[in-house]
Amino acid sequence: MEIKLEKEISYHKDGILSCDIKNSILATGSEDDTVVLWQLPSLAPIRQAKIHENNVKKVLLLKDGQEILTASGDGELKISSVSDLSPKEVFSGHDSGINEVCFLSENEFITVSDDATARLWKIGSKKFIKAIKPGIGDIKACAVSADKIAIGGSCLVFLDSNLSTLKKHDEYIYGINKIKVNSGLAFISASMEKTLEIWDISKMSILKKIRNSSWINDICFCKGKTILAMGESIKVLSENFETESEFEAHSDEIYSLAVYEDFLVSGANDKLLKIWKIN
Repeated sequence: MEIKLEKEISYHKDGILSCDIKNSILATGSEDDTVVLWQLPSLAPIRQAKIHENNVKKVLLLKDGQEILTASGDGELKISSVSDLSPKEVFSGHDSGINEVCFLSENEFITVSDDATARLWKIGSKKFIKAIKPGIGDIKACAVSADKIAIGGSCLVFLDSNLSTLKKHDEYIYGINKIKVNSGLAFISASMEKTLEIWDISKMSILKKIRNSSWINDICFCKGKTILAMGESIKVLSENFETESEFEAHSDEIYSLAVYEDFLVSGANDKLLKIWKIN
């Protein structure tokens, strides 16, 4: 896999923490407290709005790109219209910043937070349905696959759809900061330990552990390959999870990755948004 820079743009005034793509629309959330919508692949900004009063830590495009869900460092979630970025629904309940949002169904989603809780929500109901405090400190990561939910803090915990614990794995020094799922596998970044673990979700068992030169902030998948945002670099793993390539992509930490057709989008703490051509 060959990755070449197509375009870069400095539009946000602070680090880009999250990005999501639906159809040809890209949404980014930033430490400058704003959300920006972009046209792909031109990377032309469409509109920008300050939806929250704190960092926008997660953006998710919903309903075929007609709505956007945002989660903030102030512990609040909002669903806004993409047409004007005006909030339509507000969800409150967390006491600290929200680190990840994952949908269980079209209307139900789970959030994890620095308040050490995971909470289950339903669109149309402003109050959370259920909250658990699994005792793993600040919960930084969450991912959903079939009938299982994986959350990560000081430990890795597998939950069922009712948020009941199925398995707990606590062999971490610094804890987990990111979980992504793909093809029945969970890819787990163990933060400052600079390791990537690959788990079989159905068996809840570890298949492989990869030591890296830096910590991983985000993970995405393209054409059978695994792409890592690793410090300031982008690293590509082969289908067998061996290192295929690695190159410096930004001048500061890369926080977010997303794939659109034959393009890779990266957002970083250097305030730059970049689009790369994948060959």
